Amino acid sequence: GICHRVSDEYFDMPGGILFGSDSHTPTAGGMGMFSMGKGGWSIAKSLAAGLPMPVDRNPIIGVHLKGALPDGIEPKQIVSILNRDVIRLFGKEGNGAYIEFFGEGVKSVSVVGRSSITNSLVDGGMGTGVFPADEQVVNYLKTRNRKELADWVSNNLQDLSPDPEVVNDPEKYYDKVLEYDLSK
Repeated sequence: GICHRVSDEYFDMPGGILFGSDSHTPTAGGMGMFSMGKGGWSIAKSLAAGLPMPVDRNPIIGVHLKGALPDGIEPKQIVSILNRDVIRLFGKEGNGAYIEFFGEGVKSVSVVGRSSITNSLVDGGMGTGVFPADEQVVNYLKTRNRKELADWVSNNLQDLSPDPEVVNDPEKYYDKVLEYDLSK
């Protein structure tokens, strides 16, 4: 578990892409980084042959978070509900789905909570999850003495946030949209 915090504190880069060799790699999605574990053999073959890393075209699910998490509710509890709903809606086809979180409810989930969510999605069969970078990510980076990256993220928040047309009409851009009111 310590590798999750080390990843967030020293290595994760909002807006970046990361392929790792294990199920802990998606932790970086909490900081706005598209990150997924591909397995050591897949990575070794691509690197040894100088080939690009293949990425499957799995379902892309937009998760609209509304409201705010009440006190005493852990962000990781979102994962149980999400895993249940993805399996119910997609069945076996939901395995490997990419989850993109958006909406005003994102602000109520801490960066550490976001990373816990994106790491735990893999346990339910999802491919990865990603939250948008925002002011919370900027502040988190500053508290971890990553001021240069925090400044870059702050200056590029518009490019690291969901596009307005996606937020206004998510059904047009995602294979499926799930909506959760975190206050409930």
